[in-house]
Amino acid sequence: MTKRVMRTCGGAVALGLFFAAFAPAPARASLSPEAIAAQSAVGCYEEAREQTGLNQQQARALCRGVGQDGPVTCFVAADRRTLLSDWPGIKLCRCAMGSAPVDCYEKATEDTDLTEHQAVRSCSPIVVRNLTADCVPRR
Repeated sequence: MTKRVMRTCGGAVALGLFFAAFAPAPARASLSPEAIAAQSAVGCYEEAREQTGLNQQQARALCRGVGQDGPVTCFVAADRRTLLSDWPGIKLCRCAMGSAPVDCYEKATEDTDLTEHQAVRSCSPIVVRNLTADCVPRR
């Protein structure tokens, strides 16, 4: 795993993030918010690459700006429960905290006349929670 993290992120940064992830809680608490976000994004990216058939660009798009593995959980659920291809699945699951967007999508496509595109857009956390592309609430 260490080689993959280092190859994906490059050298010292990846090594520092790798050790920070396993550091005792007080040491992790001293990390900056940016370092914690980077550490989480690396974890999400790795999960996406290991649990899905997404390529590097798709995994980066899915995990951009997130601080947890919710998008991967959502994407795996979408892959198993819907006929969405990769990019609509990514659009549905960006910024997700779990599989709720997939539940929404299934209900929208079963109970309404929405197209796939409309259902994805209506159920996307970016739209539902009014977030920026980096998963930050709009002001």
